[in-house]
Amino acid sequence: MSSYGQTSILDDLRQQFTNGTMVEKIILANCIIFLVVVILKVFAALFLFQPTLEYILGFFMVPAKFSKLALQPWSLITYMFFHADFGHIFFNMIVFYIFGKILYEFTGNRKILPIYMYGGLIGALVYVVSFNLFPAFVVEGAAEKGLMLGASAGVMAIMMAAVTFRPNYAILIPIVGPVKLKYIALLFLVLDLVGIGNLDNSGGHLAHLGGALLGFFFIKQLGAGSDWSKGFNSVADTLTTMVQPNNTGPRVAYKKEKASRQGTGGSRSRKNSDEYQAKIDAILDKISESGYDSLSKEEKEFLFKANGGGEDKG
Repeated sequence: MSSYGQTSILDDLRQQFTNGTMVEKIILANCIIFLVVVILKVFAALFLFQPTLEYILGFFMVPAKFSKLALQPWSLITYMFFHADFGHIFFNMIVFYIFGKILYEFTGNRKILPIYMYGGLIGALVYVVSFNLFPAFVVEGAAEKGLMLGASAGVMAIMMAAVTFRPNYAILIPIVGPVKLKYIALLFLVLDLVGIGNLDNSGGHLAHLGGALLGFFFIKQLGAGSDWSKGFNSVADTLTTMVQPNNTGPRVAYKKEKASRQGTGGSRSRKNSDEYQAKIDAILDKISESGYDSLSKEEKEFLFKANGGGEDKG
């Protein structure tokens, strides 16, 4: 029987990183980094070195000025794991968990990290280009002092990927009731569009929209037979093998999706037939055994359409 304490907590975290889904790993990484930064800020306040700490943390955020970005290109990745305050990370991780779990159920484990990272990268590029292109930012000299941090662009990519794949899937919202994903995404997009007019965080809202576009096109290309995650996962597998030579590589985790878990709308009578469900189960079994990439183009298209990928996103 293990005792409570720091060792037990570290063991739990290590086990979560080892056995958890990619959704859980990304959330855990964000939370750990946030906690470390909070602790550092406490010591900075006590020992009066806040300016030094803020200067150091700036190297992990995306600068709006091209010349500064050229000196810290790693910030295009690190920025999406840092957050300004508790409310910032709490909201991002809640949204990421809800939509990430839905996307995981339908596409497996190996699509989550690529979509998150691609969305974050596109969001950062949209942010930097916007601050050096639009007159409103140029006149204000925003690029000189602009810095961006947060997982929002990657989270929006995950959200739009889930919505594009299954627009009529409904989730239960307290008091409101069941709401389809496409309407939740529409609300977020409208809020970001409106938020662009607020120059205090307009760059962040533009980055959100960039991430959302990435998520949308990622799933559209996946449905057309083009998997944008292949190159990313190939590099990740190579690096993993270098670090852990005996690792056999990650397996895609899939669960059979029964008719009872179809969305609240858009169902057609043929989806309720045993033959139709059997075909879906057979495809999911194949993914579970050999991975998503083992599917034929016809099987990918069938699964994509079965999950609502061919419906309008209005």
